[in-house]
Formats: sequence, C-alpha cells, structure tokens
Amino acid sequence: MITNTTTIKHSNYYKKLLITTLLIVVIFTSIIIVYKSTTNNKTIPDDDYFSLDGVMYVTSEIGLKTVINNNNDTLPNTSTIIALNKDITLTETLTIPPNKNITLTSNKTTGFYKLIGAEYNNSTVLVEGGGVLWLEGIIVTHVEGVFGRGVYVDVKGKLVLSDGEISGNLGGGGVYNEGAFIMSGGVISRNTAKSGGGVFNFGVFTMSGGKITNNTVDVSGGGVTNSGVFNMSGGEISNNTAAPWHPLLTGGVGGGVDNNGGIFNMSGGIITNNTATLGGDNITFGGTLNKTGGTITKSDH
Repeated sequence: MITNTTTIKHSNYYKKLLITTLLIVVIFTSIIIVYKSTTNNKTIPDDDYFSLDGVMYVTSEIGLKTVINNNNDTLPNTSTIIALNKDITLTETLTIPPNKNITLTSNKTTGFYKLIGAEYNNSTVLVEGGGVLWLEGIIVTHVEGVFGRGVYVDVKGKLVLSDGEISGNLGGGGVYNEGAFIMSGGVISRNTAKSGGGVFNFGVFTMSGGKITNNTVDVSGGGVTNSGVFNMSGGEISNNTAAPWHPLLTGGVGGGVDNNGGIFNMSGGIITNNTATLGGDNITFGGTLNKTGGTITKSDH
C-alpha cells in the first residue's frame, strides 16, 4: 500500500493551525472579559448604576447621587435621564444642585419605584435655585411613620411633575414651592401638614393636569395653600380635608384651596368634594381670584 505522505503532512499542519487559532481566540476573549470586568468595577459599579441607551439606571443612593453630581448638562435644553431600578431609601435629603437638569423615572413594567426619605422633619428631595427636576414616573414618599416633606423647591428652582406620585409624606406636605412648580400629570395624595397638604405655594404654581387628592391638614388648604401665584387650567383638586387632628383644637378652612393672600387664576380644571370643619369646603381666600373657566362645586367664600 502506497501512502501519500505530503497529503498527511498538510492535513496535520492545518489541524495544528486550527487548534492554535482557537486557543488564541479563547485567550484573547478571556483577557477582554477580565479587563472589562476590572474596569467596570472601578468606574461603573454594577450594584450602584449603569448606562444603557442614553439612560442612567440606578440601584442605590450612592449611584443616584453620583450620577446627579457628575452630569454636565447645560440648562435648560438637556436633561440627564435617571431610571430607578429598585426602591431607594435615602439616608439624607437628595439635592438637585444649581445648573443640574435631572429627570427621574422608573425602570418598572407595572407601577413605579419609590424614592423614600428617612430623615425626620426633612424633605425627601430639595431642588436648589437654578436646578431643575422632572418627575416622570416615580413615587416620592417617606418611611412610614417618619415626618417629612416630599419635595422642597427653592427660590429659582423648578419642579415639573408629569407622571408618578408625591404621596405619603406626613407633617410636611407634598410640595413646598418657592420657585416654579409645573404639574401636567401625576398624583399628589395622602400627604399631611399644618397647611398646604398637597402643595404650599409661595412661588408660581401652574397646574394643567393630574390630581391633588386625599391630602389632610390641621388648619387650612387641604389640597393647596396659595400665597404666591396659582395658575390652574386643568386637573382636579378633590377629596382633600381641612380638619384639626384633635376635637379640642380649632381650625379647618379651605379643604380644597386656601388662597391665602395669593393670586389664583383659574381657567380650567375642577375643585370638588373637599371638606373643611370651619367652612370653605372647596375654596377660601384672602387674596385675588380671577376665574374665567373651570368648575368649583359647593363653593363657600
């Protein structure tokens, strides 16, 4: 039998070449995986935050604060979009500093993730002057039983609520606004305060949609206390209550809106089914009411 030794040599050569090539590919791939893993652990902790398709996903307070403080957006045209990837309980107030433009949303199929304040008598979120915060699908609240406010908007700060909730904040109300607060959607509910259960406005509050509902105060303004400018063109303020927490205490006016020395321009929306122990179930005011539209039911003023 005659064997073609040249053919055998070529066959062995190609086998060795193929095996060598595969080994090189495996080794090179392993090096890349190790390098990326090491690099990510140093710069982008997977357990704190990560970036995907232009959205920053956060899973911790550290990650949330890092992303906010590291963004270089220029107001007012761009915003850093941050999606909560789980409920986050804060150890201190989350601050939106000047010249930061932040959008908070949820990476959740059904419902919203929560941003939970834990500090007693402090706000869950503070929007400083020059800062902008867009709430587009999270719940701003407090640890159950811990007193505090939902969002504090400082002078020249701006808050925009289009979806989600500001709810369950006890003693400090939902929103305390000294800057600009724009509400086009979402819900402000189940907050309590002395006055201004849903919103206490000293700045400019513009409401075109959403609901302010089921908030409670001891003194006045179950839904809204307005001592600034309140422009309402849509939305609903309903089922809020102004009543002292103890029967021996006096108080309870303006279950829906207490226009306390402010200017209230109403061109749309509805104020209905609010209650107050001393009168003004839906509205009381000591300021200016310019009503060109909308509905106020059972008005007592």
